[in-house]
Amino acid sequence: MILLEPSLLGAPDTFIWPLDKSGQYTVRSGYYSVQAPKYLQAAPPVDRGIPWNWKKFIWTPELLPKLKFFLWKAAANALPTGANLQTRGLLNNTNCIRCGARETIDHILFHCSFAREVWENGPWRVAVLTDDSSSFKPLIESARNWHNLPPYGITSNAFPWFCWNIWTSRNQLIFEKRVITPHATALKAILSQKEWEQAQANRPSTALPVTTLPRIICNEDTVFCNTDAAWRSDRKAAGLSWIFTDRNAQELHKASTPQANVSSACMAEALAIREALIQASSLQFTNICLRTDSQVLVRAITTRRRSTELYGILSDIDSLAFSASSPFHSCSFTFTPRACNGPADFLAKSCLVSYLGLRP
Repeated sequence: MILLEPSLLGAPDTFIWPLDKSGQYTVRSGYYSVQAPKYLQAAPPVDRGIPWNWKKFIWTPELLPKLKFFLWKAAANALPTGANLQTRGLLNNTNCIRCGARETIDHILFHCSFAREVWENGPWRVAVLTDDSSSFKPLIESARNWHNLPPYGITSNAFPWFCWNIWTSRNQLIFEKRVITPHATALKAILSQKEWEQAQANRPSTALPVTTLPRIICNEDTVFCNTDAAWRSDRKAAGLSWIFTDRNAQELHKASTPQANVSSACMAEALAIREALIQASSLQFTNICLRTDSQVLVRAITTRRRSTELYGILSDIDSLAFSASSPFHSCSFTFTPRACNGPADFLAKSCLVSYLGLRP
């Protein structure tokens, strides 16, 4: 259950898509919302009685998109294997082309003698030995902990690449009559992965560096405000603090307040910023620069992105700081390292300790 903090300034309601951090609908999250319940219900537990995590093992890892799609189809048993074709009424030529056994996805990838020899040629410190009990979901889960030998020049999980090349070598044998040896299949998997990893290393990064934040230009009468919050997850309570100083770091005003029903540390930090703005308005400060040690909040505020959890709070901050009715002539937000935010941090923790009746 998510605890939502409503707007204090009467921000209008809006539609928020809860399955994406941005609050905006995406095709990917929409598709996942439809398919995930079906597969989670149908998929047997892998181990420990926990439903299999599709996002963790299929969609989240950094991987070539076509390999993610292939892994998803393999895990969902949606590939055109001989066994699947038999269920659709095709009864001829559906057994394994190499050994004549019933052709399931686990047989193609792990049980067939060809596949077993491919895995034995893998780049791992400990040889992967598959047997008749090997199956796709447990192996892709455990493969995250397999260590590659340095001479091969690959760093990420090689399991998807081996599965993909075993599958494509099977297709080439069926449709093109091309015979590829297990050693050549393993070598192609390693070289393909190495080529892809080198391409990723040379690709220009589109992500913003963590230190890239808007440059703040302050007026002579700008008041600086350091905010912070202390949060207890077990009590869903927070202590909020703010300290106002002038350009010479002389303290003008400081205060703190406790807050109940706070669902996360990020919400606590956002509540502290909102309280600081309300206090700055009551103190009739006209130019203010707020400092917080939460880069996530600085970007959310400056880009005006509002998540489900923080929608009401961020709407109030936006109204106080940027709207036509803002009480400030100028209002800016900047990140300050935690080490430089010690006084506000101490004030917030003291407030929380006092509120909960704990020993300091």
